[in-house]
Amino acid sequence: MLKFFKVNKTVSKSYPAGSVVQLLCDNKGVPVDAFWNQRYNDAKTDKCIEAVKIERPVPELKLETKNKRRKK
Repeated sequence: MLKFFKVNKTVSKSYPAGSVVQLLCDNKGVPVDAFWNQRYNDAKTDKCIEAVKIERPVPELKLETKNKRRKK
């Protein structure tokens, strides 16, 4: 399952504070990657990252119906 995490404190040059990261997680919502798993465990005390829910816009579907009758 993929989850989004917001970085509250700068973790490295690649992940400054305020950035949002999409991570692969297990069924319990814990990141699988060792680096992010450690940050996730540290976050229990220092709040360096937090899970966030991001609303993605749903694209509008244009359905075209044909009302023509079939000729026999």
